[in-house]
Amino acid sequence: GMDRNGKWTVEEEAYTTKLIELFLAGQLDSDIQEGDTLRAYLSKKLNCKPMRITKKYGHRQILSNLYQQDETHNKYNIEDRQLLDELRDRYITKDKKVQVIRKKRKKYLKGPSSQPKERKQDDGINSLGDDDIPLDDMFFFSWDDDELVIGNDTTADP
Repeated sequence: GMDRNGKWTVEEEAYTTKLIELFLAGQLDSDIQEGDTLRAYLSKKLNCKPMRITKKYGHRQILSNLYQQDETHNKYNIEDRQLLDELRDRYITKDKKVQVIRKKRKKYLKGPSSQPKERKQDDGINSLGDDDIPLDDMFFFSWDDDELVIGNDTTADP
């Protein structure tokens, strides 16, 4: 599929953090081989170019770490496995939403005449019409220069 790019979602960061933790502990048991670098592994798991990983975590020496399986437990424990799967599911679900939004936004900005439409200062994704996009109340969407910002809407919390 297409390489992922652009901003990191909270969900992607959480998933990545868990992958890094298990990589460094030598507790991964599939699609990795001894001697794989952390950078290459994350790039594969997140379906993005290695440079995107470097830009995010490049200040850390660990990106060049080589994988070493911890032979004392050749399978990581069931809680880790479940948590990793859950974090991965959340990341994928969110990522699909982001892709939908980006597609709509591209179409919207392009406009029928292929001239970018004028954007009002407060213009947001909602100007596309409520029926156009599956929004969910927990997330807000806003313009930030040319990047889409997606995050948890803190006002939704009591």
